[in-house]
Amino acid sequence: MTGGEQRALPKGWVEAEISEVADLIRGITYNKSDARKTATASLVPILRANNIDKVINYEDLVYI
Repeated sequence: MTGGEQRALPKGWVEAEISEVADLIRGITYNKSDARKTATASLVPILRANNIDKVINYEDLVYI
């Protein structure tokens, strides 16, 4: 959010810094042959540039 805007959070949610709930891994490299369109227990989703705009687009994720 910008400019001090605040939104009401859904019931049961709390505000947190992103670092409290996620790890930032920047600049990973992977072989396209390793990427999968379907999640499994051993794979993690990655956000690519085309997934990030004004909002995060969770469609068309790649799992590695």
